[in-house]
Amino acid sequence: MSVRARPAGTEPTIGTAPPPSGDPEQDAGTAAGFAAWARANRRFLVTAALSILWLYGLLWHFVAPDMTQFLFPWFEHILRNGPVRVFATPFSNYSPPYLYLLAIASLVTHDPLVAIKALGVLSALCVAAALDRLLRASPHRYEAMLLSFLVPTVAINAIVYGQCDGFWTSACVLAVAAAIDRRNAAMLMWCGVAVAFKAQAIFLAPFVLAVLINRRVSPLLWLIPPAVFAGAMLPAWLAGWPASDLATIYLLQAAHFNTIGSAPNPWAIMAVLVPPAPSPLFVIGYGAAAAAAIAYLAVFARRPMDAADLLRAALLSALLLPFLLPKMHERFTLLADLLSFALAYSVRDRASWRICVTVVGASTVATFGAMFDGWGFLLLPAAASFIEAAAIAMVVASLGYRRESLSGEDVPQLVAGQSFLPDPELHVSGGVQQRESDHRHRSDERVAHQADHRPAEHHRCRFEANDDHRLSEQQHPDRACRIDHEEAPPRATGKVETALEGTPHAAPLGHRRGHRHP
Repeated sequence: MSVRARPAGTEPTIGTAPPPSGDPEQDAGTAAGFAAWARANRRFLVTAALSILWLYGLLWHFVAPDMTQFLFPWFEHILRNGPVRVFATPFSNYSPPYLYLLAIASLVTHDPLVAIKALGVLSALCVAAALDRLLRASPHRYEAMLLSFLVPTVAINAIVYGQCDGFWTSACVLAVAAAIDRRNAAMLMWCGVAVAFKAQAIFLAPFVLAVLINRRVSPLLWLIPPAVFAGAMLPAWLAGWPASDLATIYLLQAAHFNTIGSAPNPWAIMAVLVPPAPSPLFVIGYGAAAAAAIAYLAVFARRPMDAADLLRAALLSALLLPFLLPKMHERFTLLADLLSFALAYSVRDRASWRICVTVVGASTVATFGAMFDGWGFLLLPAAASFIEAAAIAMVVASLGYRRESLSGEDVPQLVAGQSFLPDPELHVSGGVQQRESDHRHRSDERVAHQADHRPAEHHRCRFEANDDHRLSEQQHPDRACRIDHEEAPPRATGKVETALEGTPHAAPLGHRRGHRHP
């Protein structure tokens, strides 16, 4: 693939997003970036904001059964005993981090509905912030951030159920962003935060383990998640909560929920046919999940992956375990919904959008089936299980489709700050910034040599680039671009920028050799 050379100052903008300034500190400012985007997208911003306010206001007074059975009594218990003394004895099968938030809310309001719904909205805000972090280089980041409030499963979890699933899923999304950034310690820290909120964060465990093994991360860093979990339990233990109960709190949760499940998986089909009670067949699901996790590690612990494949692999991990395990709630697919949404907004091809619609559609159908009583509604999660199976097949196919274009050193190591959108044009200003691999960036050395011999000129140009974004020997800077001569400081800045952000450029995502991105 080649791109026509273009003089500096005429770079196209994608959509209506303003181009980056080139100053990393300025471009990293979310408030300033959002303000610039909002000025250019006033109509969309107003429409999205009014839609969010209307939907959340409409569902504010809806009270789910779990709220009256669990959340309201817990909040009233906190009011009776005080926000600190209440932790002297166990009073909930939820882990303490969410209970800490309930205790803080009790200092603001004594209305359980307001407190619980406000925490639900806060969890939706955490989801939006996490997606913004993952997509921070995309010109569509703010659009995705706003629309995340309207994803059906996000809205239902936050404002209908009043649940805390948004907290652990947002931590998992941040863990994926850190993995793409190659910040292994941060990835493990966010994993610890997610597990501290809910055990369902282990759905991301195969992905995290594959990344750790693939990168040969020091075993000392593996201790970060349990250390974070222990730190999250510490305030409750200091208040008097027995350490043994804190260490086994998730085992108590598993014993409490003994029905077959309502998630979009094969067990939902069984729930239609047999009474909702524990079954000896559950061991099949546990064995299948363990086998799938081992197979996942065998494949991805050795496979080189770029940023898009890391996101796809994380999505596959979040889909596989809740699909195979019994006793799964419909809410437990929220992480897969968010990762598919991020994949669609980052890669922005038809295959990714099909995956997103299928994953979110299966979760939404199962959620509506679980919200209402009646045998007819039990059919919805069962039907959604086939949709979920199709989504898993599409994710596996997308990973297999990309495999032939990935080979060893040629796999670019992108970071979450880089755009997942294909942009093959290199914007070179002055000299060159040293890259990680001399094999991959031989052309940069030629540009540096060119700039050193023309210290009084400021060269801005765009190069013809091939599929793996390396200049061929015939594409010397003197012949591959038009140079705009202008006044400049006597010394070049030595900065290499992409057309979307001032970060080292790597190959675009969603491409394979000989294939044009749609």
